[in-house]
Amino acid sequence: MPVQLGESSPAPLVPLSSAPPAQLPPLQPGHTQGTSLLHSDLGVALEQQPREVTVQEGGEVTFECSMKGEARSFFYMYWYHQGPGGSLKFIYREGDIYGEDFQKNFVGSVEGSSTTLQILAAKQGDAGTYYCGARTTLELLCSRVNQKPTYVEDRSPSISF
Repeated sequence: MPVQLGESSPAPLVPLSSAPPAQLPPLQPGHTQGTSLLHSDLGVALEQQPREVTVQEGGEVTFECSMKGEARSFFYMYWYHQGPGGSLKFIYREGDIYGEDFQKNFVGSVEGSSTTLQILAAKQGDAGTYYCGARTTLELLCSRVNQKPTYVEDRSPSISF
């Protein structure tokens, strides 16, 4: 649960929290693949830090998320934001892909089995819950393997006399 705004601080406070992986809502329209935070078949799970933080408006904050398990190379890492009473919004995907209006004030990165999301200068609109997510890349690999080749050479057996 986010911390409430304070009245006595020099700058307004922005309450931020990070949800436990089991609470991640489904993806919004436009994102067709499901988000997985616990994949028992591959033995992976995500852990986020910190759970709650309050930062002064204009302040900087960093969320960290680490993947536990041995199948890290089969996943893309994601970050999402959900404001109080709002819908889930895509912020960042591994490979420096950002959601609309997030690239200027947010920096996402992935190193090894961890991903971080940094808010450079927090503002009231940033209040809410931040979700780390992972999507398997196996669908991409399998779809490429099952595609028909674009050119097939005729290699029928032939005999010449």
